[in-house]
Amino acid sequence: MKPYGSVGEMVDLSSNAALAIDEKLRVCAWNDCAERLLGYSPNEVIGRPCGDVIRAMRSHNVPLCVPDCEIGKCFQRHQPFDVGRCFVRHKEGRLVPVHIGSMIVGAGARSQSENDGLAIVFFTPRSGNVVAEKQPCLRVQTFGRFSVTYGDRILEIEKWQRKQALALLKCLITHSGRPVPREYLIDWLWPEVDEIVGVGRLKVVVYYLRQQFRDAGVEADVVDTVGKGYALRLESIWLDKDAFEGHVTQGFSHERQGRPLEAIKCFEMASALYRGDYLEEDPYAEWCMEERERLREVYLEALAHLADLLMNSGEHDKAVQVCRTALARESCRENFHRTLMKSLGQLGSTDQAVAQFYRCREILSRELDVEPTFETERVYQGILGAAAEGLL
Repeated sequence: MKPYGSVGEMVDLSSNAALAIDEKLRVCAWNDCAERLLGYSPNEVIGRPCGDVIRAMRSHNVPLCVPDCEIGKCFQRHQPFDVGRCFVRHKEGRLVPVHIGSMIVGAGARSQSENDGLAIVFFTPRSGNVVAEKQPCLRVQTFGRFSVTYGDRILEIEKWQRKQALALLKCLITHSGRPVPREYLIDWLWPEVDEIVGVGRLKVVVYYLRQQFRDAGVEADVVDTVGKGYALRLESIWLDKDAFEGHVTQGFSHERQGRPLEAIKCFEMASALYRGDYLEEDPYAEWCMEERERLREVYLEALAHLADLLMNSGEHDKAVQVCRTALARESCRENFHRTLMKSLGQLGSTDQAVAQFYRCREILSRELDVEPTFETERVYQGILGAAAEGLL
């Protein structure tokens, strides 16, 4: 899949991780250094929108790769775009700190076979190739039971003497690297105290949290002081929720590009990471409620696409399993009832498909006081009709 010609050769010969993009801002060349840095093979990225691959952001989670982004506009104006300090996201979801440089490819340097080659983008790791290093990784699991590991060691966070240090860590994780003003943290952690007392307590807790990581052998700084607030250094941590969203994003991208098998794989990896709701041990904490609901919706949307892809690929057993997993969490989602009915019908389990319709109707009536939609009714009638004709 590697393109040939001058642009492809320039990318291949670069000593830095590099890619080339075309007039439509799609990746048209990808070198071995880029594969080592970000984990993608050329076959996985060629033809994809560049923003879907690199997912770059400035410090503290300010995205660079957004629809109609400034980088793309510069390239289309035939202007280079450089970023001195930012992050790109590895295939597994972790952030890699890099410098981004670029060059515009002149028309004379383009071959007939790649006349859309527009620009070459270079990535220089800020502190060595962090992907290739074999140092232990601080890993945080936020779905289901919260846990923190470093290398092969599980940190005994339940034994931390200052319980607010754990709450502070969760607050910072919830804000995904964005600085959190100290007044918000004080209000969440000690709503009953005034600001002067709160500032003193917060400093003690921040120091204690940093000390716990140092005692565990974590060499990288995890918590940054940013102005009058604090932020998590995302490049120092692997977060399951970041990896989860990375797989979902890749899945949607593959689906848009007409690659169902790759999309299924990505959605399945995302589903495997979702072991339970986000920070489910803190059900009443206001600072994580919105993020919990957002991630839950992302999860259910990914499952809906996964179930449809499996059904359309003839993997009806797997589609049934995915639908039942989703309905165990959200029993009123009619789309899962419909896909489950269709897949059961295709498996020859007509009685179960019919029973599922009545179960759907009973749940909707009890929980929402509504009847199934016309679309669900039509699926049900279709199953009955096919059974009567001996097609199921």
